[in-house]
Amino acid sequence: FGRYMRGKVLPTLASKANFHISVCIIDPTDPNLCEEHARYRNSINSIDKGKKYNAETVALEVVVTIIICAWFVRNKNIAIDLYLSTVFDPVRIDANDHAMILTVEDRRSPALKITSDHFMFEHFDLQMQFSRQQAKSINVSGLKESDTVAALEARNIEAFLEGIGMSDLCSQLGAENILAACRNVRNPYEN
Repeated sequence: FGRYMRGKVLPTLASKANFHISVCIIDPTDPNLCEEHARYRNSINSIDKGKKYNAETVALEVVVTIIICAWFVRNKNIAIDLYLSTVFDPVRIDANDHAMILTVEDRRSPALKITSDHFMFEHFDLQMQFSRQQAKSINVSGLKESDTVAALEARNIEAFLEGIGMSDLCSQLGAENILAACRNVRNPYEN
């Protein structure tokens, strides 16, 4: 659901100039998709150390990622193309122009680094392109400007989620709960 990206990658990129990233995450408005992701999370040796997920907790994590992306777009001048996928894929691909790293959430599984000169780089790049083309693009430029995420208010969250067609999900999860989770963002791999 993008915890590492929002807790480590985006803060790191914020100090750099002219960054543009594409993010493809699951659609938090699809309860069946969120439940499938929760089943997967609950079946692996993840960094969560026994935390149990359900469709609502997965949806909350994804919504937090969307809001954090929107905050970085509005306040740190990072260009982010955000896509919501109707398919859950346990393989995560983090890529730039020079290399990509393929991982899964299960810490027992190794990662794979593929450099741009490797023949598989183009194949996985094509997979990412098709995933984005088949996903729903979300405009994340509508969040209120603020000095910090902590300075946001529940009404800012409600207005933003209404603007991207997620009012029902906001009501279900609660704007205050979403805001509290946004204020608690951290790198999940730090102790």
